[in-house]
Amino acid sequence: MQAASVKVVFKDLPLHSVTNEEVLEVVKEYCKVSSEVKYANLWFEGKMTSVRNGDCFIYIPVTEVSKLPAVLEISGSCSRVFKPPNLTICKRCSNQGHHPTDPKCPARTTDVIIEMLETF
Repeated sequence: MQAASVKVVFKDLPLHSVTNEEVLEVVKEYCKVSSEVKYANLWFEGKMTSVRNGDCFIYIPVTEVSKLPAVLEISGSCSRVFKPPNLTICKRCSNQGHHPTDPKCPARTTDVIIEMLETF
């Protein structure tokens, strides 16, 4: 029996600069893959269009998905990897589990400034 697969989304890749083969080559360095590369389309007025939005996705076995890092470099472009169970990845520090505005973000400059002011 084949293990269940989950959808893993790769964001921020240039549409026409990165090939499906390049995406698969990098992903296969970390884990097994259950599908070909597929692309998400734009929605307009509640309907899906035929225009790709730049996000691609692959189905990966549940047992393998934890092996993927939060950010991958694919053909010279950095891609944020959105995978279950935690699909939130911070754009500021690239860690999972919070947004850039979250006080828990280790890269928040305001926390650094407050700590510096408290030392004076």
